[in-house]
Amino acid sequence: VQTHISSRSNRSQLIAIAAACDPTHRTGITLLQGPPGTGKTSVILSILNFLHLTQYQQHYESVLQVVRSKLSLQAGTPIKSAEPVNVSGGKYHSGALESILHDIQKAPTEQTPKVQPKPRILICAPSNAAVDHIVERILTERLRDGNGLYTPDMIRIGSPNACHHRIRVVTLDHQVQELMNRAGELEDCKHRYRSLLNRRSYLEAECKGVGASNSLEVEMLKVRTQLEEVDRDIRRLEVVKKIKSNKDEDTDQLRTMLLDDAQVILTTLSSAGLDCFSRLQNKIDTVIIDEACQSVEAGVLIPLLLGARRCILVGDPRQLPATVISQSSTAAIYQRSLFERLMSCKHPVAMLNVQYR
Repeated sequence: VQTHISSRSNRSQLIAIAAACDPTHRTGITLLQGPPGTGKTSVILSILNFLHLTQYQQHYESVLQVVRSKLSLQAGTPIKSAEPVNVSGGKYHSGALESILHDIQKAPTEQTPKVQPKPRILICAPSNAAVDHIVERILTERLRDGNGLYTPDMIRIGSPNACHHRIRVVTLDHQVQELMNRAGELEDCKHRYRSLLNRRSYLEAECKGVGASNSLEVEMLKVRTQLEEVDRDIRRLEVVKKIKSNKDEDTDQLRTMLLDDAQVILTTLSSAGLDCFSRLQNKIDTVIIDEACQSVEAGVLIPLLLGARRCILVGDPRQLPATVISQSSTAAIYQRSLFERLMSCKHPVAMLNVQYR
């Protein structure tokens, strides 16, 4: 993937991508400035590719550790227990209860490794046209991993009727309707789930007999992934069944479930304030904002309220600013973007300096 990104990026783009994806700076704000024609959207796609792939790899490796842990237990190979917490050593003194509680909270409480979350990336822009442009580029160019090209699990929030037919299939409304049309598949999903449980039990029994092996790990990982997918479908279709049985048109729960499962969400800045975001259980990790200089500061703050650890602002303060009609607001510099404010505070900026037009 690094070879692919390097082959399609110039030096300034690579510096910008590295600044946004630097694993030593997993929190905070990154500013990427690019005049027209310098490949800002291409840089966004490369950043998305790198972040999505690395975060998914971390999730995959953590799941693999869980599978190995379970197989080790099934095979009778004990896992090394965590070191006990020392609450009586000399480093504690009278009244140091806060330190003791802190150490207890940090100590492992279970032997099974923790599964890391899947990628949760929100991409925003001030206009629907800008958002749709990014969606279309993702669908056309796709992302890349070690096995080739892939399309991430993504959702575009917006009216499907106002989108190009190619983009319509990833809109939230379209996916809700697709689920509503699958109401009759619930029993089939339950049957498949039971079959997968039986398959998992068989593999666990085989592990007890012959011990853990690489082939068993691969098969268990495959079954676990399939169970997760079928369980997700069952939960969704149970909600669909409830909606249809009650003749209820309220699909908010279904929308929330879809958004919770999506790894990449694309929407306008204003739509990032919709109620469906407040109901999410899986929080957003990274926010990428395109055309960040064409939005007032308050507009950019909307997606940042979702609690992301990292924000990447992409734009060009030399282009047209946000449109502000009020003269009093203009006098108060309301049209200034967060990008410009941070630049005025000497925040580092990665500049794209190669022109392709």
